[in-house]
Amino acid sequence: MDVEQIRHQLEHILGEEQIAFESRALQLLSRAADGSLRDALSLTDQAIAAAMVA
Repeated sequence: MDVEQIRHQLEHILGEEQIAFESRALQLLSRAADGSLRDALSLTDQAIAAAMVA
């Protein structure tokens, strides 16, 4: 998947879960996933967990 497809999927999922996000953060997570939606979801989950601790 390309970066925009992954970002769009993350936006949709986070919206459905009513989790606030910054567009720039999703862009960075999407790029870091290197074409893998599964990796993007894992990275997003880690970012959410880290934000809850902070």
